[in-house]
Amino acid sequence: MFRIYLVLFFLCINFNHICSSESYAIILSTRAGDQKQSDIIKEYHLKTRQILTKAGFEKNCILEYFEKGNLSLPGTKEVIRKTILDDLKGLANKVKSDDKLWIFLYGHANFNTRGYSMATQGKRLKGKEFATALDFIKCDQIIFCFNRQGVALLPLLAKKSRIIISATNHIKQLNPPQLPKYLLPAWHQNIKNNILDLVKSSTDNLEMYFKENSLAVSEESQIFDGKINSYPPYDDINDGVVKKTILKVNKKTIAKLIPKKEIINGLPELQKPTKITISKITQAQKSFMYYNVYDAYYKKDYQSFLVNKDLETLHSYDQEIYIGNTSAVEKFKRKQYMDGRPYNETNFKIVRVIYPDGSYRDYLGSKFIQKKLSLEVNLPKLTKGCLIVLNYTQEVKPRYQIPFFTKSIFLQSLYPKDDFKLTLRYPKDKEYFYKPYHIKLTSIVKTEGYSKVIEYDSHKIPAWEILPYDAPTKESMMMVGLTSLKDWNAFVKWVDSITEGADALDEISKKMAIDLTKGAKTDTDKVKAIYDFLCELRYVTTPIGVRAFRPRLPSKVCESRFGDCKDKANALVAMAGHVGVKGYFVLLNRMSSTDKDFPSWQFNHALAFFPKLKGFGKGLWLDATDGSTPFGTLPMGDINRDGLLLLKPGCKFKRVTSSKINKNKILQKIVLTRNSTGIVKGTINQVTSGFLDYQWKQKLKRKTPLQREYFLQSELDKWINQCDLKSYTMSDLLDLNKKLDLNIMIESQYLELTLNKLLLPYFQLEPFRMVKRSKTIKFNDGQPFEVEQHIKIVGVELKFPERKKEIVSKWFDVFVEYTKGSNQWSRVVHLNFKSTSINSNEYEEVRKKLQLLTKELFYHQLGPQ
Repeated sequence: MFRIYLVLFFLCINFNHICSSESYAIILSTRAGDQKQSDIIKEYHLKTRQILTKAGFEKNCILEYFEKGNLSLPGTKEVIRKTILDDLKGLANKVKSDDKLWIFLYGHANFNTRGYSMATQGKRLKGKEFATALDFIKCDQIIFCFNRQGVALLPLLAKKSRIIISATNHIKQLNPPQLPKYLLPAWHQNIKNNILDLVKSSTDNLEMYFKENSLAVSEESQIFDGKINSYPPYDDINDGVVKKTILKVNKKTIAKLIPKKEIINGLPELQKPTKITISKITQAQKSFMYYNVYDAYYKKDYQSFLVNKDLETLHSYDQEIYIGNTSAVEKFKRKQYMDGRPYNETNFKIVRVIYPDGSYRDYLGSKFIQKKLSLEVNLPKLTKGCLIVLNYTQEVKPRYQIPFFTKSIFLQSLYPKDDFKLTLRYPKDKEYFYKPYHIKLTSIVKTEGYSKVIEYDSHKIPAWEILPYDAPTKESMMMVGLTSLKDWNAFVKWVDSITEGADALDEISKKMAIDLTKGAKTDTDKVKAIYDFLCELRYVTTPIGVRAFRPRLPSKVCESRFGDCKDKANALVAMAGHVGVKGYFVLLNRMSSTDKDFPSWQFNHALAFFPKLKGFGKGLWLDATDGSTPFGTLPMGDINRDGLLLLKPGCKFKRVTSSKINKNKILQKIVLTRNSTGIVKGTINQVTSGFLDYQWKQKLKRKTPLQREYFLQSELDKWINQCDLKSYTMSDLLDLNKKLDLNIMIESQYLELTLNKLLLPYFQLEPFRMVKRSKTIKFNDGQPFEVEQHIKIVGVELKFPERKKEIVSKWFDVFVEYTKGSNQWSRVVHLNFKSTSINSNEYEEVRKKLQLLTKELFYHQLGPQ
């Protein structure tokens, strides 16, 4: 028996020692309602725990409650009404009158005619019964009402022994409070400060946030000091109350606290190395040997992407970036992050630079520069060999009323990643679909909280290095697609709803359609007349708001004489329909591709399709966007893409093809004549067709006369060496029905230099400069093309025998012929490139065959090889 009493005696001593701080705490985090708020509340809860731990509170002096309890947040109990009330009853029997109880309330709650209640699991915890349970705890209490509509608790809790800090001062302030977002970090850094001063500064910061982002102030705090309700700036609160709000810090704990990091002249104080910082920098230095051809690399890049039920997204980054050389210093010392508040916002939690010796600076308290659409982070003491540690989130609010969600998450960056992980989270009661592109990923699927979670395994990710003629990003970059669309009909149902009525014609536009087609003999003539009219209108787009998706009315397009792709396509279909020709509005991913098996927003362009027109057996595709495309042809980026036809109702995909046989060709004729004085004069005649005609017209018509002359001289230098452009003439650039006919007069005093370089106008080796390519290359938009060149040199003998050479392959065919006459010689080259999309396995073979062509082009200089 004596032993039992002795054990009980020591247990009592131990408990008194543990709670000798005379301080207890309750962190009550009720249900959140959605994943985003759950994450925010968890962050607040953890930060509160850190504050209490930092102050010396022992674990068994803190009661913690969280949704799902220990499963969601280790160290917490399930937030159940009965559990909370039972624990409060036990606490009432434990505390003494001179103790102090700190209570933190987070999470969802609401106030209605039945009173105030908190969203506990199962039966809700009513405000009255919570207040009654606290009344039995006979000690000073400081209560933080940081839950929704927490101000409604004040009448129930207001007692002389209580100080109550509420994030809101009116029950109509319905949004989840944001005050703890500012207060808790400030308190954690300044743990010995009184709460009043911290609430003042945090309230000011919150108000500044609202003002800077042109938002209505939707949250105003208040404090009950035991007698009265006080409001900012809280000048009526007496010093006695202020002293009560100072958190009592255990002397043993305060000695262990990390000293406050001072910021002097904008530069954080340099901190001594720790085991953690030394370990991190050492590992980063070792791994750099595998990536030292780059300026920098990501030692770690862990990303988490959350889609909330309201389609807001939160992209979280946990990154470590090693700076390999001084070039990278300049790139990372001043870096911009997306921040166009209030629609998208970047928030940093860690901004640290670890130096080569393990010492470090924390820049989180530094002043970041807020710009219109970005947040600039400056790291003034960054040097070669440093490791940047970042932890931040990017929150994006939906700007458009789109009822579905689609997103492409790009995995690659300009620098390689040694350790990459991606986690996707979306509402567990919603159906989402996800798909990796150009990378094999294995995943674990589970449910956590309010979300379905997809965790992809760790990977090394190569750098994304763009070279000329690389295939479009979507066709080669590692990414993961995420969509809430089950099928394309769901997508088109929304498109139909947002474009409903956009094709309506008023009397003026109806009359215009009739007037434009008055002389037309066939439906094809009618469509051509309307098309030609729309091509003449200026291209202007307004990619914001509903206008980003809904075409303007045809009457507005005709009246203003401008429009973008969707405006012109919509007007073309509507006006043609009025004169009896059926057409369809088509969505397209121009210059790229569409994954038909993954319904999502993948489109950046619109055009029109007419299925039944005389002379176009397979239908007629028309794109009136830029005004440089002849009727029956298409601009670069349209052909061989999958267009989504809006059938109203429904939709279908159809491959976009060139409706008119129109070769992509350059025909060039060059005559150079050397006179008795050695001066070389000559002419170049060039006629283009197809895409090549489109390209040349676009380049020339956008330039001033002087700029055109510079451009033509630059092109001339690519074909013929040391020749001066003396004059030029060309056909009407705005005449879509005629090919560009360009005539150039040239002169040179250096015949031998001139003959050193007689290349083709579309130099075939340009895309093949590298010995190897790791990605598919595309040139001429992946379309076949021809180059035919005739060169005649007068006044010069060919040193070598006449020659014919033919090279045949599955990618291209080429014919080269040299002939000679009396004091002159000629060369004819006919290159037919059949395939202009070359994958990495074919690349080297194609390159070798093209080098044979290059030898033939220099036969007049080098002879047989």
